[in-house]
Formats: sequence, structure tokens, C-alpha cells
Amino acid sequence: MAPKQNRLTNLQTRQEDGSWVALNPESTYKVITIDFLADGKDGYQHFATAPEIAREDTFLPYADSFLKYVQSHPTLERLPDPEYSTQTIKGMPSLDKWLGFLKK
Repeated sequence: MAPKQNRLTNLQTRQEDGSWVALNPESTYKVITIDFLADGKDGYQHFATAPEIAREDTFLPYADSFLKYVQSHPTLERLPDPEYSTQTIKGMPSLDKWLGFLKK
């Protein structure tokens, strides 16, 4: 596994037109995540350090939100490869294999 502070590279955000643009270190970004991760669980301690004023609870349990989405979209299809947020995983062969499996 890569050492801390060297695990993420080539971070990009997806634009409304579908293109991907590198993160700008001078910009501020809004992150949407589930409460479990926002509370610093699963190794995401930095999320827990966000001041309360910067956090917004949607009061939408993620499982319920996903269920409503599935119910409103009777046919779910795999995303085209370029739309996956994770394009490569380096240094973890088992995850590379898993990612490849998802994209088939």
C-alpha cells in the first residue's frame, strides 16, 4: 500500500458537460457523502474535522435514497467506462482486479 499522503493522484472532478478536470488546489469543493464517512469512520478522519457550520444534514438516509432511486428507474444499466469516478488503482492488485470486474 502506498504511504499516507501519497495514496491519491490525478484527482479530477466531473463537469456538467461530462468532461473531467484536475482539482485546483486554490479552489473550494463541496463533498457529498454518507453520514458514516462524514463522521470520520472507515479511515476518513479528515471529514470529521470539518466545522459544524460547514456540514449540512440532508436528513435523507442513504439506503432510503438509493431505494427511491431504484424504484423510479426500473432498468439500471452499467455506466460507460469513462463515467466511473475511479479509473485506475495503483499498488493494490486485488482492487485493480475488482475494478476491472465492475467495468465488464
